[in-house]
Amino acid sequence: MKKRFGVSIPKDLYDKIEMICNKLGCTRSSIVIDALKNYFEKQHHLQEKHVCLGLLIVMKEASREGLIRKSLAKYSKLVSSYNHVHFGRYCIEIYLVIGDSDEIVNLQREVIENEKPIETRYIPILEPEQSSL
Repeated sequence: MKKRFGVSIPKDLYDKIEMICNKLGCTRSSIVIDALKNYFEKQHHLQEKHVCLGLLIVMKEASREGLIRKSLAKYSKLVSSYNHVHFGRYCIEIYLVIGDSDEIVNLQREVIENEKPIETRYIPILEPEQSSL
């Protein structure tokens, strides 16, 4: 069952939604549903402790290469796999992490506070109810 409700958003966001709809051939509703699912997944990840499998992606200036390893040494038991790529003057590091969600949140927080990356993003791969790790 679906419920209908109205939402007022800034024009620039509306324009972005319309552009995506036109390019992908989808509806505004499908974009909003997807965005809300992602938002609630992130909130759940932050609020309820669980075993989690996901990707921690860190983008930084190549000149800051190696600094993240200080934070990772403390959380090395979480890191299952690692990939490092250079893209122009940027360094992108991707970590497959497995462990308690609160430890993963602490790792991400410490990377942000200590390493000052340009962008840091955590993407859960398995939802807690799917995980039997």
